[in-house]
Amino acid sequence: MAMSIPGSVGAGTDQPTEKFRQEHVSIKEHLDHLSKMTGNLPGQDASAQRDTMKKVVIFLKDHSKPHAEWEEKVLYPAVDERAGPRKNEEDILLPILDRTMTPEQFEREIMKKSEH
Repeated sequence: MAMSIPGSVGAGTDQPTEKFRQEHVSIKEHLDHLSKMTGNLPGQDASAQRDTMKKVVIFLKDHSKPHAEWEEKVLYPAVDERAGPRKNEEDILLPILDRTMTPEQFEREIMKKSEH
């Protein structure tokens, strides 16, 4: 099952980063679960160990990889473009966090990149 990639501002929220935050909460929950599963590996027989590791690989391929690829393809270029040369990520992210950029402006910036 592939992870949904954030594409718009979360419904009912005024935070333009809400979808990203929800996605990261979900990933962290899955990683906690995987940590518990892999912690049980030493007590499992070889067949159960293989099954556990298959589940870990599936999660990484179906969830973490698409999420990271989307950030690299869409989010980071949008930050780079907006920041311009010699600026760091704080110069672009702080206006968003300080709410000097509206949710609509944030969404437009991100969606411009996802259309390419």
